[in-house]
Amino acid sequence: MREFSQEIANRYGVAVDFAIHHPHRKGDDRNHHAHVMTSTRQVEATGLGAKADIELSDSDRAKRGLGRVNEELIAVRERWAALTNEKLQEHGHEARVDHRSLEAQGIDREPTSHLGPAVSAMERRGIETEVGARIQAEAQARLERAAELGRLERESAAIGQSILVLDGDIRSALQARDAQQHGTSLDRTATHDREAVRRAARERWLEYREGKGADREQGAEPARGKDKGRDTPDDDFSL
Repeated sequence: MREFSQEIANRYGVAVDFAIHHPHRKGDDRNHHAHVMTSTRQVEATGLGAKADIELSDSDRAKRGLGRVNEELIAVRERWAALTNEKLQEHGHEARVDHRSLEAQGIDREPTSHLGPAVSAMERRGIETEVGARIQAEAQARLERAAELGRLERESAAIGQSILVLDGDIRSALQARDAQQHGTSLDRTATHDREAVRRAARERWLEYREGKGADREQGAEPARGKDKGRDTPDDDFSL
């Protein structure tokens, strides 16, 4: 805080007063903070002089070749963020601050509202305020939206998982169908081949029978086995 205040004093030539406050005993115990006040005029050897550049209107700043006041304020915020992050890193903290708006950071979240010291003091004394009620309503609405977004995200994840399971089931079913069709095709081919073999064998048998009948009509004696006096094995052929 002291380093930041010194830089502001040197940059604008103003007097700077700061006070570091501890958290209130009835408030958030993390709320260490500082209040900074500066003079609106430059400090000179004889006292306060002209207005500081940051206090000038945009038109007066333009005459001096300076940018807009809003740009100057952003630069001050950026310097505070840089100093803060340097100290956080120096002391081994992973947390970092960012001076940019949530929108500029690409964060899809609404900025929060603050009660301010006056309203906070009244709330601590048990006095209900319109500002406090509004902020509480806004906080409740944000919590409800966050819960709804969480529910939608969980449902989306569940649907995505179901789609993966269904997709896997479909692929398995298609593979089973293809395998079955392939097997059926093989069975049909094998059946077709067996039928062809049977037909060919029957045709040969019929040709053989016809040939044997013709031999008998011509008086030819059937051949006999040499050892046992029986017909040759061809006479025993059957289907």
